[in-house]
Amino acid sequence: MMPRMIRLHFSMPPFRLCPPTRARLRCRFPGGALVAALALGLLSCGSPCGKERDRTRESLSKAVSARADVYAPDTYAKAADLADKAEAECRGQERRFLPMRSYSRALGAHSEARRAAEKAAKEGSLNEGLARQEALNSRYVAIESVENARACVVRARKARGGAAGGNLMDRWSRLHRALTEMQTRIDRADYLSARDLGERIVRESVRIQAAANRGDLDAPPPAPGTEGLY
Repeated sequence: MMPRMIRLHFSMPPFRLCPPTRARLRCRFPGGALVAALALGLLSCGSPCGKERDRTRESLSKAVSARADVYAPDTYAKAADLADKAEAECRGQERRFLPMRSYSRALGAHSEARRAAEKAAKEGSLNEGLARQEALNSRYVAIESVENARACVVRARKARGGAAGGNLMDRWSRLHRALTEMQTRIDRADYLSARDLGERIVRESVRIQAAANRGDLDAPPPAPGTEGLY
């Protein structure tokens, strides 16, 4: 006789993760933290314009120290204009959304501005030396012209029997004071202005000589603002 089989019934509950475990799996990389991490990474990439701006300003300052704004005005103006364009490009990029910013054009403009400033500094130094020599040459010619004018006035007075020098002597006195002013301008390195004053002294000396040779001791000076000394 066969033994009777007894069936055993086991009820197994379905496998489920406890809520804390599901939360850990689902929130391992939460969306808010991911966005914050991305923003932090972008913010860490700061604008390079600040450093470039300082370098460009330093180059322009050196150009001014070399008197480029006076003796190489066109080249210096170009450098300053390029610096302004670079700064405008930087400001435009800084107003854009972070991932869309591109500073390549701004950096290129800053680099070009610095090259122009360096060129202006070299031209300024060179042209200042040339202007100084021109001012010294102009002073030499002016001194000689003033002495020639004095000699002509003295001869004219002798020809008139020792008559007073009249307007011509007054004009010659102004020439002599103008020579002193010319030297003052040279001493303060205002060479272009000194050179121009020397040229006006020479022209006035020539007019005095012509009037003295005509015997016109009372010839009036030129009207102010035309061919006067100042």
